[in-house]
Order: sequence, then C-alpha cells, then structure tokens
Amino acid sequence: MPNSVEIEAKMLVTQKEYNKIKNKVLKLKNKHFIQTNYYLDTEDLSLQKYGLGLRIRDKYNTLEFTLKAPLSEGILEKTIVLNQKEFQDILNGINEENDIFNFLTMLGFDISKIHVLSRLTTERIESEYEDGLLCVDKNSYGDNIDYELEMEDNSIFAASEKLLKFAHSQGITNCELNKRTKHQRAMQEYLKH
Repeated sequence: MPNSVEIEAKMLVTQKEYNKIKNKVLKLKNKHFIQTNYYLDTEDLSLQKYGLGLRIRDKYNTLEFTLKAPLSEGILEKTIVLNQKEFQDILNGINEENDIFNFLTMLGFDISKIHVLSRLTTERIESEYEDGLLCVDKNSYGDNIDYELEMEDNSIFAASEKLLKFAHSQGITNCELNKRTKHQRAMQEYLKH
C-alpha cells in the first residue's frame, strides 16, 4: 500500500474571484478535469473523531481508495486502486478485505459500519506556479457550491507563501488560509441532513 505525504495550503474565494482566476489560468499550460470524491465513515463519525479521513476518488476513470492521517506537517496518505466491482461493492455497503480496511481493523474499527456518507465533485484546473502546483477548484456537494485555491509544495510554509503571493497578484481581498478540507465541508453538509 503506497504512502505519500500531501502538503498544501488552501483558500476559499468568491465566485467572481474564481471566474477571474479561472479565465487567466486556462490560458496557461494546465490540466483541466473533473473528479468525484466519495467520503466514508461510520454514522457516528468514528474515523473523523480520530482525525482520519477515508475517501474514494474517481478521476480519469481510476478509482483510488485513500486513508488520510494528519502529520505534524501535511497529511499521510495510504492509497490503493480499486476495480469497478470493488467500488460498487463499497458503494453498496459491502466492505471486502483490502489493505486499507485491514489497516483500519488493526486500529480497532469495525469496517462493517463504514459506508459512503457524502460526495463532492470538483472541477479542477491545475497549473505550475513557482515550482509548486496551483489548483483552481469549483466544488459541488449537497446543496452547496464553493470555490477554492490550493497550492501544493514541499513545505506548508512554501505552499502558504506562494498561495498568498498568487492571491494578492489576482486582487483577492480576503486572503485568509482555509483550515477546513473538502472532506470536512462535505461531511458538515451531510450532518445537516
């Protein structure tokens, strides 16, 4: 089960700011795609209570099943690739053994109680920015749509500095870094219903 560390700074922006930035970034060398994240937990959010996040990401018809755990800087990600049958089984509440479910079982979680609680679809544009990766996102989940900038880099300091520099260069007035992840926002929407 491959491990990686994700380090990124995030900032929510208005729809008007998003449209302005999107139009500029689309003119640069970029990747433009749609991805859908399915967020899993138990009804009482036992994974979230321990700071863990569990998601399936459908991107380019590849299904990645990822467990996220916080580190002092960044997030540790354990990822496996699912086939279509495994994905459909999980959507239907059938959690067969795999490396991630086995790991969660070792941690004491009852995997039979884990299921998809929410879904978030992102229209993303990725572009290189000063040796980092800039992501310009439109996120749809529940009845909500929000707009977000992300900067991925090798340290949280570098990611934050580059994101703030980019935001200022685009005339964004509220340059407040966002601590709430897409996962947290989608789960909060789930809890409202």
